[in-house]
Amino acid sequence: MNDQTQNTYGAEHIDPNLDRRLPLAAGLAAVLVSIALVVIKSWTWFETGSSAVLSSVVDSLIDILISATNLGAIWYASRPADDDHRHGHGKAEGVAALFQSAFIIGSSAFIFLQAVRFITMKEVIVDHESAIVVMAIAIVLNLALVLFQTYVKSKTGSLAVEADQAHYSGDIFIHGGVIASLLADKYAGWGWADPVFAILVCVWLAVNARSIAVKALGMLLDRELEESAREKIVQIIRTQDGVLGAHDLRTRRSGRQIKMALDIEVAPDIPLKQAHDISMALEARLIAEFPGSEIMIHIDPYGEPEDSRHKHLSDMHII
Repeated sequence: MNDQTQNTYGAEHIDPNLDRRLPLAAGLAAVLVSIALVVIKSWTWFETGSSAVLSSVVDSLIDILISATNLGAIWYASRPADDDHRHGHGKAEGVAALFQSAFIIGSSAFIFLQAVRFITMKEVIVDHESAIVVMAIAIVLNLALVLFQTYVKSKTGSLAVEADQAHYSGDIFIHGGVIASLLADKYAGWGWADPVFAILVCVWLAVNARSIAVKALGMLLDRELEESAREKIVQIIRTQDGVLGAHDLRTRRSGRQIKMALDIEVAPDIPLKQAHDISMALEARLIAEFPGSEIMIHIDPYGEPEDSRHKHLSDMHII
């Protein structure tokens, strides 16, 4: 398989042994960008009194916590398996994501209450120009960060980096909306646009929080891979020489690693070494498509797949 081929997992040539500093660098960059944005946005909020800018400040505060948590999760999840964690530490990313989603929901509630208060108070925004300049700077910084995260994701397949990338891509939209609301207030006199946009930010954050929580629970509860990935696995199994049947396919994600287990059926009269070679050839093809995967293959004689491990009746007969 060509190294530059886009695989089902969603990244080019994912190699968990590639320089592990790349995901850590992406996590650290996200933290530093968020800290810088909090500083300049806070100054802008004190100067302008804009509730939309305040919502953006809170969003950047959330970003610091999320990115710092992701950074810790990336470091912990990348640790190899040990005596106490035989399956590795990949699920640390899922635990961190659940914590992040809960914090986002709480912050969204704070922004919503502040926005409602500003509507009833009929706030007056001053120094629109400073706020617009700061939001433009935020867009540039976030765009640079997203481009770097996209590169890291393509090289490592890190789910934590992917989640951060999606979040900061949304921030570009949020900052653009703040600029639009400030322009509407300054030139059209739509004072309501600023707090109303802040409320829209709440909705955006809540939707993101739900998405993060769903992905985290999917990882923690060993949800199967998406159907397209399973179909690709089945296609590889079906085209493997020497495999006469297959069943009991189970897949899941643990951090950046895919884990899969399956049973194959081979001719009952072939030597053990030949059966083993068939299994190893299949494993090599699966790893080529899903680099870094952990694969367990059990060998059965063709036509006799029954044993106590077979509990997934829908997958009893792949081929």
